[in-house]
Amino acid sequence: MVDIFEPKTVEEFIDYYENELKKELSVYDVQINKIGFLGFLLNILGHTHYDIKNYYDFLFKESFIATSETSENIHLHASTYGYFPSFGIPAQVNGYLEVDFNILPAKLPTVTKRELYINNYGDLFKFDSENYEFITQTVYKLVYENDQYKTIVLTEDGRSIQYPSSTAILTPPILDATQYTQVEYIFKTSLYPANSFYTYYFEVEEGYISDLKVFVIENNKNEEEEYEVKYVKYFETASSKTVFLRKISQTRYVIELGSGLRGKWLPQADIRLVLNITKGESGNFLKLSKAQQKSPEQVVLVDYDSNNNVVTTLNLSANQIVILNIESSENGKDPLNDLDMREDVIKYIQTRDNMMSEIDFYNIADKYMSDFKFLFKKIQVFDNIFYLCRSMRDKYQSVLYTTNHTLEESLFTDMCYPEFTVNGVDMISPFFYKYNDIMNYYDGYLLYDNLFVYINSIVLSDDIIPTYNVPPLYFNLIYNESLNQTKIQVKSYQDISILDFQLFIPILNIYDESMLMIDVNTFEYIYTDNSGIIFDEIDIQIESYESSVKIFTATVESIFQIYNITDLLNLIHYENFGTNYIINIPIIEKDKFNDDKKYFLQKLNDFIMGNSFNENRMISDHIQFRFLNSYLITSPFLESSLIQGQNVLAKINRWLNPVNTKVNVPVVLPEHGDRFLIDTSPVGLFSGKANQIAEWIEVCEETEIICNEASTLSGSEYFLISSITTNYYVWYNIDGMSADPAPIGLTGIVINILSTDTNVSVADKTSSALNILPDFNSSFVANVINITNYIAGDVTNSNDFNTNFSLSTLVEGITGHYEYEIPEEFDGILISDEPARYSFESNAWIIIEIELPLNLRVEIIIEQQYLNEKNINLYEEKEQLIYKLADYLQKNYTGTNILYYDSQIIDFVHLERPFIKSVKITTTDKNGLIIPNGIEVNEDRLILENLKENKFNIVKYTPIFWHWDLDNIEVITLIQ
Repeated sequence: MVDIFEPKTVEEFIDYYENELKKELSVYDVQINKIGFLGFLLNILGHTHYDIKNYYDFLFKESFIATSETSENIHLHASTYGYFPSFGIPAQVNGYLEVDFNILPAKLPTVTKRELYINNYGDLFKFDSENYEFITQTVYKLVYENDQYKTIVLTEDGRSIQYPSSTAILTPPILDATQYTQVEYIFKTSLYPANSFYTYYFEVEEGYISDLKVFVIENNKNEEEEYEVKYVKYFETASSKTVFLRKISQTRYVIELGSGLRGKWLPQADIRLVLNITKGESGNFLKLSKAQQKSPEQVVLVDYDSNNNVVTTLNLSANQIVILNIESSENGKDPLNDLDMREDVIKYIQTRDNMMSEIDFYNIADKYMSDFKFLFKKIQVFDNIFYLCRSMRDKYQSVLYTTNHTLEESLFTDMCYPEFTVNGVDMISPFFYKYNDIMNYYDGYLLYDNLFVYINSIVLSDDIIPTYNVPPLYFNLIYNESLNQTKIQVKSYQDISILDFQLFIPILNIYDESMLMIDVNTFEYIYTDNSGIIFDEIDIQIESYESSVKIFTATVESIFQIYNITDLLNLIHYENFGTNYIINIPIIEKDKFNDDKKYFLQKLNDFIMGNSFNENRMISDHIQFRFLNSYLITSPFLESSLIQGQNVLAKINRWLNPVNTKVNVPVVLPEHGDRFLIDTSPVGLFSGKANQIAEWIEVCEETEIICNEASTLSGSEYFLISSITTNYYVWYNIDGMSADPAPIGLTGIVINILSTDTNVSVADKTSSALNILPDFNSSFVANVINITNYIAGDVTNSNDFNTNFSLSTLVEGITGHYEYEIPEEFDGILISDEPARYSFESNAWIIIEIELPLNLRVEIIIEQQYLNEKNINLYEEKEQLIYKLADYLQKNYTGTNILYYDSQIIDFVHLERPFIKSVKITTTDKNGLIIPNGIEVNEDRLILENLKENKFNIVKYTPIFWHWDLDNIEVITLIQ
């Protein structure tokens, strides 16, 4: 290999080329670099080469984050990889207030209560300690009443905490006080060009930013609005209310306001930056000190009389009344310095493939996601419906709440993006629906209700000079359902008021229509045919005029305001017990959808329009798009979907016997043993028994009679038996020769027997006679008769008068009535007609449900000795475990068909971690409800089979997309 000469100094360069020149000239006794023109030239070339080499060395070194040294370049590399250094973290103060009511001004004799307010209006409560300013928004109200003292503290997050005091000296703690100073910058943007960013530079000379808020008053508006601060522009849209922050150096920052393409364009807007500046670590101190209150400078003393009327109100000096005792401050942190930040960025980049970055984690894990599922259901006998179900994720691949909603048709009124509230969450169906009166269902369409289309085809008129500056233009199609119209707008970020526009859309029979100027940036034409919706693919052309002179023609082709997806989305009717329902309306989180509507509509477009099914299908076959249920799983779908069934939840202490249904009004003609759950508005017999279980109890009397032979009777003997309405005597007429005994007040039943009849014949004839009556049902076996009263109730028991037959009451009759059962906390019950299970919580019956995402809590006991011997960095191990658990859950236990048990996570945590002694896993739903028995999903066939008791539930069933809160996996370590 040829050695390459790389001189490191100017002298090395001159000496090298001097020797090369001597060799070339064969002259060795002259010092060329010291004399004449050649020496001058060599010196110039030497310095130039040296400077160029250093320059390129610097460029090469600064081109890589691993070798970069300058602050600006480190920050540039960091932002390139999506890393932004954290702000400073302010120190938090520990201490207490001290107020002595004895030093307050003397109270008047009529005063019975005193209230001392500190920071009465919840503004910034500021005080200095150790030359550092601390700030809190906590409000203190110190109260004297009935010789009792207490402090009521209202915290920043709305909590109210009481601190009683046994003396007149009150010492409530200082809460939520952090070390920072607030600074504001106010400026106004210029009329900066659209498609460019407006920059505002500011410096933080002392300390570090701990928080930054940006407030905007747009041009021609009066209200101030807070904009979100972000560091990456790529994901933002033209309407995003976002500004962008870049760190230029350790002290210098720049705020960039939107261009109209990325972030909202804000020309001539009033901007207010509110910065919290902290001293970071230097704000930490461990010593007792007094603090000086700065704001508010006064406290307010209010005195009341016995009728709670204000007697006096005094403003007092805060520093004379309030003593601030500071014990310490802690947890303040500086931002990383350049070199530490460089190492952190390198580590961040190196671990990207290990999913240390949240965005990369989801992007890499995307190939493992089972976000789609086919489900086959027969809604009607003649239908075969194949549902293509999918979940929805945002740009960061976080799962959004989706499901399919069924409701009464009378409530389904809004056809464009209809909205619903499900379990307190606002949901929206991101489609347009139009009733199809031929097919008797609602056709689905994908509608862009606010469509932006940029114009890129512009032709100048022949007599216009080529250098004419055509303003940047775009079309905006805005659909308004309430007015049944679409506004077709031509807009520009520049002033286009000197122009006129004529609109041409041939397929809509729009020719040479004048557009109305709305403002200096907007011209408009209102389309009202077909309920204001443009159902066709259109080409839009505009001609622009200035002072009646045609300037240019602009055209955009193949515009769709709405896509016909009726083959893959229609909502059908379903009748259930006389009520019509619209079933399986796909819905998604409203707020998340509206935050990035363009993105989600495009995702739906790509998915729905990208799926075509060309196979031969029967006319009764339908492919339908729906969402997976990634939100709320209620009974009976919860227990039907899981092998664990009703045992999936640990909160039920005991299961009560099932009830028939839920009622407010007593049921007409209930049967014995019918059980009803009384609802929350009971009337009549159920009044005052809300949430109780009512069981109907009624029993028919049963009697047994053992008959003897006829020879044991002499005639006219009888026994007594009663129904709910009549008391009978049953007497025996032997050979037609006996007389009726006719006891007073009883109804007679004659039994005609022969003197030769056996006991079986006597039983047969007695039973037959009783069966003729409407009051009894009688049967016999041998000489034993069994008699059951037809009507339930408490009756007089049967009794023998003189037959010597054996009579006994088998079952006592009971008159119909309700017996009530009062539930206890966390009792569970099945309502059979739904069928769904409920839990009794906080004096109300609540349908059993779990809300996604699932949460994982890992508690680990670690061996101290092993940790010390192997010099293990526990912090790094914990962080790596969290990311690996996220990866493991995403790959193995996310989707529609999972098999998950806590033991699997225990094994995974133990794997290759010998320093772990024991692991405890707790799996909960989003609201902390423990799921102790695992999650093993049944096949769809079995799920639908489990739901067969109620076909309406089969109709409503949506496959579940099980997923996890991967951002909040909790790992707790204990060293022993």
